Amino acid sequence: MPVIGTQQSPIRINTSETLLVCQPQRIFQVCYQQGVPCTGKFDMAGTGHGNLVLQPPYPKVKYQGDCFELRKVHIHLKSEHLIDSDDPKDYEVHLLHLPEGSTAGTDPKVVIGILYRHDPNVESGGGLEWLEKALRSQEEKGLRRSKNDGGDCSSKPFEFEPLWFFPSQGDANDVENWFHYQGSLTSEPFSEDVSWFVMKNESVINKDRIGRIEQCAEQHARTVYALNRRFILRSFEQGECFREE
Repeated sequence: MPVIGTQQSPIRINTSETLLVCQPQRIFQVCYQQGVPCTGKFDMAGTGHGNLVLQPPYPKVKYQGDCFELRKVHIHLKSEHLIDSDDPKDYEVHLLHLPEGSTAGTDPKVVIGILYRHDPNVESGGGLEWLEKALRSQEEKGLRRSKNDGGDCSSKPFEFEPLWFFPSQGDANDVENWFHYQGSLTSEPFSEDVSWFVMKNESVINKDRIGRIEQCAEQHARTVYALNRRFILRSFEQGECFREE
């Protein structure tokens, strides 16, 4: 499908060229509840894209005062966004949200991007490692067929906490340090209806522990696109302040 438009994603983010939002909570808030799991399952049907599809009730975020619900989690092999570097990280997780109550894929979207860096010495990789354990557990219980047996990586529903995908910040998860810009989906139809929030800090994962995840996350990174007069906001201190009216 040909790309139409000038606000495509992903992009390269240069922190020195971004603008600080003085009241970032007025633009964006993650309202996921700690200790409250949600339910989802892997679904590969006809998309070629490793989707973790959620079931209601959906965790929520607020964007410019409106509620958006987490509907899908995409896992990309190699990061799509680049932050102050031309070298991609090992993975990127996308948390895709639709307006509260929406049933149309053409509605505006809010997507959170979280980059993952491989470290062979880490004890835990948060959300990705937890999903790996869930898939392996289902396989051991005979609830999932392997690809070698003609399966499609589909799975029975299981519970997880979306906060686990975010970078660790002491005993909590960092949901407040982000970059924000207007862009597109990074898979078909590449529609330019996405408000992106890319986390400043990286999550860490030992990729030797997530072989099953890689079987279900077949979407590889898309090339970066030009900013084309767009501006990028950030929620953390560093230089000039941009006030959202």
